[in-house]
Amino acid sequence: MAADNVMVIDVRVALNNITQAEVSDDTIQQKIDDVISIVIDLGYVATTAKAKRYIRAWAAWRSFIISKTYSKVRQADLSITNEWKRKEERLREDVDDAKKDLEGSEAIIAEREPMFDDRPDDPYDGSPEGELIE
Repeated sequence: MAADNVMVIDVRVALNNITQAEVSDDTIQQKIDDVISIVIDLGYVATTAKAKRYIRAWAAWRSFIISKTYSKVRQADLSITNEWKRKEERLREDVDDAKKDLEGSEAIIAEREPMFDDRPDDPYDGSPEGELIE
């Protein structure tokens, strides 16, 4: 399951070319597949430009959170931890922005069917005095 043009390398670029030692290609691909399923389940077309941006942003954010670098840095010096926390927050903001674009891009398509009035005729309908019409 892959959306056109959303590849592991796109997510790596979004993560400032994070290495395979930090997060594997398989992990990134799994995150891409996860978010494609989410996008499709929400009723969006996964191959639109806005959907691709959301897919890339979400996969980058989730991959960063589980990366070995982020896990190691969270246990390190407080100043380094804060810097990586800011990077994680920026990735999350990108996901939120992409989601807003995605949600705003899809028009609501209402399927309409003509309603047929299958009620029985009103016997009082049409009589000016409200008399029973037979």
